[in-house]
Amino acid sequence: MALEHHDNSLLRDFAEAFYHNTKNVYTGAAKPGSESVLKYEEQMFDSINAGN
Repeated sequence: MALEHHDNSLLRDFAEAFYHNTKNVYTGAAKPGSESVLKYEEQMFDSINAGN
């Protein structure tokens, strides 16, 4: 499994940011490219790269 050696808290952080971004864009609460979307994208990027 590709993620078996990844820190679970980092995976949780990624999943939470992904969920919020997807929900907010889907419901129209945020637009793609908005400040909040970019903030969550940065959190996802940081979570993925912190496990290297």
